[in-house]
Amino acid sequence: MKPITYPIVVALFAVALFFTAATHPIDQPVAAQSTPVRFLDGGMESNFPESIRFFTSFETDVEIEDVRVRFSTGPATTGQYDYLDLDDKSASLINGELEWRVNTSARYMPPGTTVDFVFEAIAEDGNEYVSDPYTQMMFDARYEWDVVSRGPIHVWYHGPVQVRAERLAEAAKDSMELMGPIIGSETETPIVVTLYNNNAEMIGAVSARSATISRELITEGQAFYDHSVVLVLSGNRDIGTLTHELTHILVGRAAGGNSALVPLWFNEGLAEYGNLDKGLSYDYFLDWAVDTGRLTPFTRLQTFPGDPNLVIVSYGQSRDFIEYLIETYGPEKIAETFASIREGRSGDLAIRNVYGKTVQQLDNEWRDSIGADPFVPPTPTATPETSEEDSTSEYKLLTLTPVTGGITVGEAGASPTAEPTNTPVPPTPTVVPTEEPEPEVQIKTSPTEPPEPETAPEEGASEESTSSSGGLCSANGNGPLEASALLIAALLGGFYFVGRRVRR
Repeated sequence: MKPITYPIVVALFAVALFFTAATHPIDQPVAAQSTPVRFLDGGMESNFPESIRFFTSFETDVEIEDVRVRFSTGPATTGQYDYLDLDDKSASLINGELEWRVNTSARYMPPGTTVDFVFEAIAEDGNEYVSDPYTQMMFDARYEWDVVSRGPIHVWYHGPVQVRAERLAEAAKDSMELMGPIIGSETETPIVVTLYNNNAEMIGAVSARSATISRELITEGQAFYDHSVVLVLSGNRDIGTLTHELTHILVGRAAGGNSALVPLWFNEGLAEYGNLDKGLSYDYFLDWAVDTGRLTPFTRLQTFPGDPNLVIVSYGQSRDFIEYLIETYGPEKIAETFASIREGRSGDLAIRNVYGKTVQQLDNEWRDSIGADPFVPPTPTATPETSEEDSTSEYKLLTLTPVTGGITVGEAGASPTAEPTNTPVPPTPTVVPTEEPEPEVQIKTSPTEPPEPETAPEEGASEESTSSSGGLCSANGNGPLEASALLIAALLGGFYFVGRRVRR
């Protein structure tokens, strides 16, 4: 008999293996067939503005020590976790829940936040068993919500305001298409807009603030870069509010984790450049500032002054400066500046690298273009130290401090810290800041008194400051700080006596 060759042996072995596997399946890992812990149900229930409730139920064949929920609340947030209360650890069917409060500054989530979460059961032997992942949105539980979408923009509304919601969605989409390429921000991640119909609804939705702010100010918009959420108060200013706040979210995305390095004037100037409902008040106040020598050098606009009139000027000159940079040097340099900031450079250094000029040099170019005198830094002189009272007698500066999802206004004299996602302070009224930082707010305030062209508008500075994410955008009609018609008329009357400089 001829010996069986090697290829035939291999073939016979393969056939034998096939039939063995067919009649006796290879044992699979136990975890693939069944697990000692089997999650049956789970989810999240919104009780906003008070809390959210996580809940789950599961069967178990092992002793369970604890069950926790691990969750994140937006594309730019870090994960959190906490442990559930369990009804009976010794039972084979266990139910658990966690009430997570969201009505404090530390735990606040804006309505419209997307929550990603999983449940993790920890057995007494140390093994952990994880549920399938969940994704749910947290809504304001006081109302029934509908949505209209335009591209990545999703406007949630309640009541008979669908047409208004559609109009806002279109404006937001247009603003993103305009500002995304200029800033160099990605525009594919969805942004949720939660629309409220009146101030009473809005008060219960915005993050915790002092009683004075709630009583005296109307919040028109609030942006949360960390959560990609914008709250908007419905009204004749809502397009300006939304597109301004939306730009702050794009600025935060473009800066990556370095939002604190973005100069305040750069952030606010871009937000007003992206405002699709611009008004004229900024132009009037800017002309007044040029004629009376009250422009603030951009090297000093890391904070905005406490004087209401100079706050309006700061917004106006920031927007005008951004327009000058885009028209003179091209929009692509804005995106290049943000690319440099993402690498960890300060805003001033990034601007110098991209434009080949310092902020002061660019400032004087812009001043020349509008007929203003150049800024000449004062010559340093050896003078005795002034007291704190003397150093703040002219204006009380409102300083940015960090907050989840935005910025707030803190104690005078402090230096800016991370991370200023958004905007500054309203003109009036000003109030004592809360102890905890708060997110970005766009606020409507009472109009200030018209500035007198011949005298510095220094009487409006208050001893108190205002709390404000993604910053306090002090809202008005067509921008954060639009002035009233009476104020503008008085201002124009002042120009009649002083005379206006003609812009070149």
